[in-house]
Amino acid sequence: MLAGDALMWPPTVRARPTIVHRALGLATLRATACQGIIILVGLLLVVPGCGPQVEPRQGPKGRSMAQLQALATTIRTYRLAYRRMPESLEALMSSKVAGNEAAGHRQSLLDPWGGLVQYEAHGTRLVLRSPGPDGVVHTADDLVYRDPAD
Repeated sequence: MLAGDALMWPPTVRARPTIVHRALGLATLRATACQGIIILVGLLLVVPGCGPQVEPRQGPKGRSMAQLQALATTIRTYRLAYRRMPESLEALMSSKVAGNEAAGHRQSLLDPWGGLVQYEAHGTRLVLRSPGPDGVVHTADDLVYRDPAD
């Protein structure tokens, strides 16, 4: 150390990154932080007790609509995280967005009557359909959730 140098504690190293390094580092940091936040929000919505709450008096139709809305929220989170719609509900449930406890649980894709929830993607729009009490898709008792207009 030279006599004229100030003593600095803790010692620091000053690197002078190029503009490209700074831009790439900042872009990577922003993208990683943004994806982490999106996945965290998705996990909070899927974890029991953190998503939309359904009162027991609503019955199976109310529970089914709440389930469709929760699935739609998870699909939107997937779309934000991966920049595309999931190919299927099974692909959604096996993703990081759905969380570890949801992975492989077909039960979460069944409506209150035991029917399998149907999923359709039209561009960035989605349609979720519960077969309803009769268990047959595309009948009058189906419960349908359509993405609201952006």
